[in-house]
Amino acid sequence: MRSDAQKHRKMLIEAAARVFATQGAGAPLEAVYTEAGLGRGTLYRHFRSRSDLAMAVYEIPLNELLAFVQSHPDDRTLLKEFLGLHRSLATLYHSSAILASFDTSAKLFGELKEKSEQVYRDVLDRSLVSGTVRTGTSIEDIRLATRMLFMASLDVPPSAGDRTVAKAIDILCRGLAPENCNAFDTVLP
Repeated sequence: MRSDAQKHRKMLIEAAARVFATQGAGAPLEAVYTEAGLGRGTLYRHFRSRSDLAMAVYEIPLNELLAFVQSHPDDRTLLKEFLGLHRSLATLYHSSAILASFDTSAKLFGELKEKSEQVYRDVLDRSLVSGTVRTGTSIEDIRLATRMLFMASLDVPPSAGDRTVAKAIDILCRGLAPENCNAFDTVLP
């Protein structure tokens, strides 16, 4: 891909992330290419459908999570920090993830699903080895924890946001921890 085409694609993805975060994934695509300062033709040269664009947007947080997990030095804090980062990214990219999940026939969807499974598998495996989750914990348990955290943080007023999210993460981690485990003993702010 030519360098100007790569630049335009990146501009469209970044614009879509902003538009979808503020207006939802059902926002008019005109808002996306206008936000990017590009034209309709440029949008459709890069993305055949709304779903293709949403999957490209969804790939951003997924790559951030993968990089975080791969570079995280402390397995004892991995789950807690992963949940916090996942929640932050989910807040920004939630509507794109929902829309991207509709087109399961797309090649990119399969690649993203595989990458997502790897992220969750790495978090689970390292958490099991470090003893911060009990034996028998599954990838679906970790996924459920991320969904619960996201839902719990939706109605939180900004003034109580950080404390509430920290408390929710603590509750989830304690729920996944082995009995008599003090790996998540913390003092909340």
